Amino acid sequence: DRSTASVTRQVAALEQRLGTRLLNRTTRRVSLTSAGTAYYQRCLQLLADLDDLEATVGAQALEPAGVLRVNAPVSYGIERLAALLPGFCARYPQVELDLSLSDRLVDMVEEGFDVAIRITRQPAPTLIARRLGTVR
Repeated sequence: DRSTASVTRQVAALEQRLGTRLLNRTTRRVSLTSAGTAYYQRCLQLLADLDDLEATVGAQALEPAGVLRVNAPVSYGIERLAALLPGFCARYPQVELDLSLSDRLVDMVEEGFDVAIRITRQPAPTLIARRLGTVR
């Protein structure tokens, strides 16, 4: 969708930036110089690498993997989470769960937790909070 003049200007700017000619130009033909061939081949490799990277990252987005650090109150962990863990581990085998049960308020950022479950009416305003349910 680009005009010949636009492409010519962009190639000339690239050649200027690289300090070498990439194309041999005659009135009837345009061909790659040896530097142009090398540059083209390297660009093809970079594009293939980018495709591989995007496919890898896309696959990871479809299937959770890695370490998930979770902190929860002791009673909640024993009474609620313990029953859910086998199902979670079966559903997400690539996730390594690091569960910490503690009744103290942890600093999620400082201590590296991904998720903290809290029983409170006033969640910390600096964090993203979601209601999971009610506890009596």
